[in-house]
Amino acid sequence: MFPPDGAFYRVTSYRAVTLLTVVAVAILYLLVARSVAGRFIWGENLGGFYDLLGRGFLSGHLYLPVEPAPELLRLADPWNPDQNKPYRLHDAILYNRHYYLYHGAAPALLLFAPWRLVTGRDLPEPVAAFLFCSGGFLFSCLLFIDLLEHSRCRLPITLFAAMLVALGVTQSVPFLLQRVLMYEVAIASGYFFLMAGFCFFFRILTVEQGRALYAALSGVCFGLAVGCRPQMFLAAFFALLWLMYRKLHREGLKGLVAPEAISFVIPLALIGTVIASYNYARFGSPLEFGLRYQVGALWHPTGLPHVEAFLPGLYYLTVCPPYFERIFPFFRLAARSPFGVAGYKLPPGYLLEPVAGFIALCPLTLIAIASPFLLCRPGLAGTVRTMVWLLVLTAASCMLFIAGTGWASQRWDVDFLPVLVLIGCYVAGAVYIRLIGWKRKAGAAAIALAVAYSAAANIALAIQGPYDSFVQFRPSSYVKIARLFSPSDDLRPLLNPRVSVEATVEFPVSPPGGPEPLVSLGEFGSLYTVKVGKVSENKVRLTSTTFARKRSPTQDNERMVDVDVAPGPNRIRLEFAPETLVMTVLWNGKVVLTNQLSSLVTARAQLKFGEDNIPGSNSRFSGRVVPVRQIIGPAF
Repeated sequence: MFPPDGAFYRVTSYRAVTLLTVVAVAILYLLVARSVAGRFIWGENLGGFYDLLGRGFLSGHLYLPVEPAPELLRLADPWNPDQNKPYRLHDAILYNRHYYLYHGAAPALLLFAPWRLVTGRDLPEPVAAFLFCSGGFLFSCLLFIDLLEHSRCRLPITLFAAMLVALGVTQSVPFLLQRVLMYEVAIASGYFFLMAGFCFFFRILTVEQGRALYAALSGVCFGLAVGCRPQMFLAAFFALLWLMYRKLHREGLKGLVAPEAISFVIPLALIGTVIASYNYARFGSPLEFGLRYQVGALWHPTGLPHVEAFLPGLYYLTVCPPYFERIFPFFRLAARSPFGVAGYKLPPGYLLEPVAGFIALCPLTLIAIASPFLLCRPGLAGTVRTMVWLLVLTAASCMLFIAGTGWASQRWDVDFLPVLVLIGCYVAGAVYIRLIGWKRKAGAAAIALAVAYSAAANIALAIQGPYDSFVQFRPSSYVKIARLFSPSDDLRPLLNPRVSVEATVEFPVSPPGGPEPLVSLGEFGSLYTVKVGKVSENKVRLTSTTFARKRSPTQDNERMVDVDVAPGPNRIRLEFAPETLVMTVLWNGKVVLTNQLSSLVTARAQLKFGEDNIPGSNSRFSGRVVPVRQIIGPAF
């Protein structure tokens, strides 16, 4: 049935499974990329940073064709985030009275500028990210198949299909695609060129004909990966180091001028020279990417690793657990204190977004971490072992680089996690074929469970994205999907239910100093909360807040009012009218606040008293809140 040369995966059934999986994963990527807007927005003047950079290139300059606000340029320190907020182009680079883009220019040069040159229109950034991610997944599948064939690992077709799914779904790419801006385009393009570079590099080690061509393609891809994400130079460095060592070891000094060595080095060097020249032309230094001139929420960031950030960075990247709950989508990211230590002091300027470690989201990566030990066995082809080591070194060094930057963001996982997942899948397959009897069955079951769990977790995170945008922009679709997976009425999210809840509030001896939660509904992107803070001994401030995006001029996401504290228990009451989408807050029987919401999505079980309903938060009311009435039901 199978060819005798070890090319098991050239059999028609395996090729069909590969094709179907690639198409299915690409469709998933497309659905996620369109989940918020419902469709791609095509047209002129889309305003994406890469569209702007592409226009700049076509106009013959390196800066974005956007004039900085005169008020920004008049500031004594225009990079001060406390002063530039009203005037800045967020996260652009301001230098010499022009805006630049610190993200790699390769996507603009290779895709956005050509698209505009041919069509005269902008390319939606989500389309670019979708194309890059689909291509990156395709190359990871090709490399996975090559590794299996050259080590003669014949996997059952169902296990093979499960591992292809793992390559496409469990590496945070679906999460990346849910909200696409210039950040995600740079990461997606880096993923594409990195996987393509590795795929072509393995061909250099294994084919007899065409090595020079594969070497050139690999050098080009590694170079372009650096042009997307500067830290990808680590992959290019390790690949170059190994290729030079291999040629020296086998052929001596003559090996350094072999066709494949020259073909690899020349495009890599040329692209590196172009990147250095691009930086020099913009900022006067070949190694300056412009981060220190960013006008954003950070004060003069450098993007370079620093020692004090490594420990918390490794925690967030590796073992930080997600927030598990009973309500759809069951997995959520959380901004936790490192190692669960309350009061842990992060380094000054540390940027922490809700995150989860890759081990908690994809257990197959544990096998990748153990791969140097699992692969120390006779009979494994040296080229395969070499390739796995190269992948391990790249993923580990990139992860360490990111851990030290002081930026904890889930989207950065895509810089290294696809490589770890690829290693984990291959090594799991290599170990599986050595098992016999019940151990083999147990191994297959364990792999299948790991893939199923990882896929569920990553798709759940893809539904939310970094800001839970799906429930905000398409609440009706969110609720319909949630109903399919909600086991009971209390756990089933409702869209704009009629709400009437009341509770007594007993303050501590002195009212709380800072805002503390009294009543919460919904969660994250659909969160609505009422908090209380001290104004004076007999007066407190109520704050009514919705985290949903504004949809009309009348919507105010935050309203405040100062109210008197009566002796004894006070009463707070919330009334939400679905026909008007107005939330009314009553204090001791008097209407004190009204808030126009865009929508309210909450399950009955998400009604909390004295808690803020933010994943991983320890914020609690220091007094006592006693529910009196709890009515949450469908609109009628």
